[in-house]
Amino acid sequence: MLGVIVMQTASGLFANDDIASEGPLAKFISKDVSDKLSWFHAQVSGNLIYALVGLHVAAIIYYYVRKKEDLIIPMITGDKISEGDALAANDSWQMRLRAFICIAACAAGVYYLVNL
Repeated sequence: MLGVIVMQTASGLFANDDIASEGPLAKFISKDVSDKLSWFHAQVSGNLIYALVGLHVAAIIYYYVRKKEDLIIPMITGDKISEGDALAANDSWQMRLRAFICIAACAAGVYYLVNL
């Protein structure tokens, strides 16, 4: 699912709608390539995302109904009670700082790409 979302994002950077808007990087490629990426963005990866989201929800329901395993609460909280000797997740302030730095770097990269 993440790979398809990356493809959707990348194709959207180069897409155009022939009327009013285009992706921030469309000016760097030919119109023909931009049209092909626009088709892929709208017709292929967009529909594939819907299919994968449906499959994801179906898997969550399957685990809840058939296996009696709640995955929704652990997805929200980030914690799951497990049986056995599982190690606790590293949830220190240093790890949260690294996550914040990573998010800030990604945001700066997106800002740079959009304003090329």
